[in-house]
Amino acid sequence: MPVREQAQSEQERRRQQRRQQLARQQRRQSTRRWSIIGGVLLLLLIGGGAGAYFAFNHRHTAAGQPGASIDGISCQSEMLNYHIHAHLTLYKNGKPVPLPAEVGIPFSQAIGGQHYCLYWLHTHDASGVVHIESPTARLYTLGQFFDIWHYTSLWDAQGGLAGPAGLVVDASFVNALKAAKPRDIHVFVNGKPVSSPYRSITLTKHKLITIEIGTPRKPPTTHYDFTAVETSGGPPPGR
Repeated sequence: MPVREQAQSEQERRRQQRRQQLARQQRRQSTRRWSIIGGVLLLLLIGGGAGAYFAFNHRHTAAGQPGASIDGISCQSEMLNYHIHAHLTLYKNGKPVPLPAEVGIPFSQAIGGQHYCLYWLHTHDASGVVHIESPTARLYTLGQFFDIWHYTSLWDAQGGLAGPAGLVVDASFVNALKAAKPRDIHVFVNGKPVSSPYRSITLTKHKLITIEIGTPRKPPTTHYDFTAVETSGGPPPGR
């Protein structure tokens, strides 16, 4: 073979080897890249599942016996270091639903002392006023209040010591809200519609919250006079 042709053949062989080497490197890089992506996705899946599991169990098992902590909120004697009020208006199929009295004030033999305690989120009467009373200033949500409402009703229904006039907190609105389709739930804050999930709404001073399930729709609350409750401090705690 002539020297020139031999040199060209050698160059072609080297180019072929180089192409094969580059192809192997690309395959290794691709394999490594997909391995990394797969690992990240697996971690996200595991982390997300664990987070969902924790959130579910925290919400549904944190409250055991009457007076147990609910969503990180304790049930104690009255706490007035941080004391504000919000107002909640409720409608179902165009009909007003009163916010029950004594939400967040369970009454049971299982609770020591006078057999009742006050969660930091509670009601004293059916005026719609939600009392936020806690040891320190912090943000609480409507979702936490609804969980407290649910468990207060559950414990009342279990019997034991009766509240005043045999009072049992009714949680039918909370149950209906959980069962309702998102498009059937209409939420307003200070008279304006909001699109954020109702559970995430924060309970801040003098906030006016209206929640409606179904139709016909009713005008949301745009004014409430908190003077009386803040002047008197509200009814005395306990049943």
